Amino acid sequence: MTASSTWHGQYFDGHSPIAQQVSIDVTSSGLNIQGISEPSLHWAYQDIHQTQGRYEGEEVRLERTNDHHDLLVVNDANFLTALHGLAPNKVRHLHNPRTRALRLWLTVTAGIFSIPLIWVVYAKGVPALSGPLTSLIPYSWETQLGDALVEEIAPSNERCLDPLLLEKTNVLVQTLVSTVETVPYTFRLAIIDKPILNALALPGGHIIIFRGLLESTETPEELTGVLAHEIQHVLQRHGMRLLVQNMTLGLIIGALTGDISGIMTFVLEGAHVLQTLSYSRSAEEEADRKGMALLLAAKINPDGMVSFFEYLKEQHGGKDFYPMWRYLSTHPTAGDRVENLRQQAHATTQSSHSLFPLDDWQQITNLCHGSAEKTEGID
Repeated sequence: MTASSTWHGQYFDGHSPIAQQVSIDVTSSGLNIQGISEPSLHWAYQDIHQTQGRYEGEEVRLERTNDHHDLLVVNDANFLTALHGLAPNKVRHLHNPRTRALRLWLTVTAGIFSIPLIWVVYAKGVPALSGPLTSLIPYSWETQLGDALVEEIAPSNERCLDPLLLEKTNVLVQTLVSTVETVPYTFRLAIIDKPILNALALPGGHIIIFRGLLESTETPEELTGVLAHEIQHVLQRHGMRLLVQNMTLGLIIGALTGDISGIMTFVLEGAHVLQTLSYSRSAEEEADRKGMALLLAAKINPDGMVSFFEYLKEQHGGKDFYPMWRYLSTHPTAGDRVENLRQQAHATTQSSHSLFPLDDWQQITNLCHGSAEKTEGID
């Protein structure tokens, strides 16, 4: 198809909003515009720039680079094809419709290849950045988030409120925390009257224990082992890192700047994340190792931690019941974690002291009663 050298369009002189119908002759040196109230105009190609008409269906708009601010509008996109056909070397700065198919192909190709890149960034980049980002979040913001989360996950009407139970269990928490040189949180323990074999560490110093786990412990040292593990999740900010990985960009910015206005927006989603997603293998191993070190520093018999985790492994070793142990079901060396704890516990010869008499402990664990049967699940 031979490109036409004469086209029809509308000319705006830059002074009046009324369009003038004109004919446009395409030449090798420029555009000759005829049919206006003044003598015909000649637009040299080097003085023309395009403001519209790069997409199919758009009218072509051309302007001159001068003080006139005049404008030429052509409704036929083939006009651009004619320019490139008659003066290809002089209109390279103007859009060529023949490249649209290539541009579409490049766009689609880029979109296809960006999918794995986006996945890599999300799967690798966000977790990798979660640590540095978490370290920048003010402890005050994290504490306020934890205060809101604990009310969502452990509302007051579901807690065990027996004074003796709270006194004795808080003694365990404070005994462990007292060995830490710098504690940026006020640790608080809540016991939920539900028959769930579960424990949770929330950002900001909150530890949640469910009645099902409390009643499963045979000694105070076993519960203290669980508490040491959960306290280390808080101190190492594992829960906060997990939340950062699932935050929107706006909430991350709010967290980094300490803006508390967005906290409540995140509470419901944050509660869901902490109750359904599990920590990484490295986070669990760190909580194990440093939790055991916490017990040893407090001169508490470490065998309690080992025996209770051994109990969990023996009772539910093949089942995905306990996010703390979730990775064990997919690794052939499932016993390594308990064995590592045992070796760490027996590497020291220091003496330990008894927390409470066993008879007293059995009475303490029965101070929070419920009627439902135990259900499985722990974090």
